Amino acid sequence: MGSLQLLYWKVVSGEWLVYSYEDQGFSWLRPHLYQGIFSIRAGWLVYTPMMALAVIGFWPLFRQHRSLFWGIVVFFCLFVYVTFAWDIWWYGGSLGQRAMVQSYAVLAFPLAAFVTQGLSFKPLWKYAMAAVCVFFIYYNFWLTHQAHRGGLLEPSFMTRAYFWRIFLRYDVPPDARKLLDTRHDFGRHRQNVQLVYANNFEDASEWPECPIPPVEGKRSVCLGAGREMSEAFSFPLSAQGGRKLRAIAVFRSLNKEWNTWKMAQMIVKIKHGEQTVSEHSIRVFRILNGHETREIYIDVLLPKKPFDRAEVMFWNAGSSQPLAIDQLRVERAD
Repeated sequence: MGSLQLLYWKVVSGEWLVYSYEDQGFSWLRPHLYQGIFSIRAGWLVYTPMMALAVIGFWPLFRQHRSLFWGIVVFFCLFVYVTFAWDIWWYGGSLGQRAMVQSYAVLAFPLAAFVTQGLSFKPLWKYAMAAVCVFFIYYNFWLTHQAHRGGLLEPSFMTRAYFWRIFLRYDVPPDARKLLDTRHDFGRHRQNVQLVYANNFEDASEWPECPIPPVEGKRSVCLGAGREMSEAFSFPLSAQGGRKLRAIAVFRSLNKEWNTWKMAQMIVKIKHGEQTVSEHSIRVFRILNGHETREIYIDVLLPKKPFDRAEVMFWNAGSSQPLAIDQLRVERAD
């Protein structure tokens, strides 16, 4: 069977062996163990928590079948080490850790040892264990639904903030997707809101090739093929005051950009002189649809380091889809 792969490489490339992963490889001295097991992005036990019972089951396996224990635990440790020594430890846009599935035939032994031990517990503990297993099964069904039909799961971009926003839900506001790019969304939890900057872009540089009419007035900032970056709209920002900053703008699209890497971005930089203290951005087309005009905001928690001004800019990251931006305002709050 292995010869089929060799024959394919020979026919396609003229070589018997081809390393198709280019610059990807293993970091043997720095395996990504924590990320691979516990990361929100694709952590093994985060997306398949039932297998935590198999890991716990190594202890009853040691007590019940010591002759099996040593071979299985050595296999498991080597398998985990090799799997997460691979630099692309999340293994693409899969649901959880697909690379660990091959080990489940062996992990069935400590899992069975855990179940055997659990069946000897008192009824209350057995019911609790059954409830945990039922919850894990439901959670797995929810994950599978969101990965294939629900559309909330974004395996390649998952963040802790977004994960907990959608956890066990079937519907969330479209604005929640900004949490795939930033961890801050203050929602209505703001007090003493003050306007610190506003710009309707009537004095912005004109781009005659823009196919989208202005959102308001005579002119909007327009980005598209041939014009990727807006100017940086800078304003002074005192270090005294509330730490919650919100930049808001109105966006108008012609067609939606579906390529995540080419989605237009709204960028906020907090600066001290010419030095950038912190930078934050969201991909606008995660929220904005085609032929739509929508107000979108990005929340920023101001740093504790010194700063004296802020910049807001817009970047159309190589997309040909035009985008009009208007009515920028920046608010500061407690």
